[in-house]
Amino acid sequence: MEEKNNVSPEQNQQAKQKEDAGTACEAAEAKEVPRAAGAATDEAGRKCQEYLELAQRVQADFENYKRRNANLYQEAYQQGRIDAVMAFLPVLDNIERALNASLEAGEESKLSEGVQMVCKQFCGALESLGIEEIPAVGEAFDPNLHEAVLREETGDPADAGKVIDTMLKGYRSKDRVLRFAMVKVAQ
Repeated sequence: MEEKNNVSPEQNQQAKQKEDAGTACEAAEAKEVPRAAGAATDEAGRKCQEYLELAQRVQADFENYKRRNANLYQEAYQQGRIDAVMAFLPVLDNIERALNASLEAGEESKLSEGVQMVCKQFCGALESLGIEEIPAVGEAFDPNLHEAVLREETGDPADAGKVIDTMLKGYRSKDRVLRFAMVKVAQ
């Protein structure tokens, strides 16, 4: 059986080019030439080495170019994904408002069940994209995750600085906050 080589075809070609250039330089240096042509041989060897170094620099620049392009591609993809999610967050907010309104009104219909299923499916799609809801109610207020829009006096000093209600849910993707949670904080 053939053993798989973990080297890409581009890397094989680069290694072959370096080997060929090195062999050509060694061959030029190893040739026996009359003493009168010695200066010409030294000049040829120097030029050969210069061209080899130039080829290596060009190769390194190309590798850096490819790496930069790959990073730019990843960043653009990530930004596009986040932009699309941000466009749909208000839609999710409205679906949740409609669901809450129907539950508060005491309507237990097939329509409210359907809206609830759509809401669950929407949240599942966000989760599959790595988007998660920022926990709020009962958590300590964190200005890196929450935006305090209201403060309310509470009788319990243990609740001071904790989130007691969410006005608008917040979302994040890994460590990046997409939308801060708008909350009411206890004083």
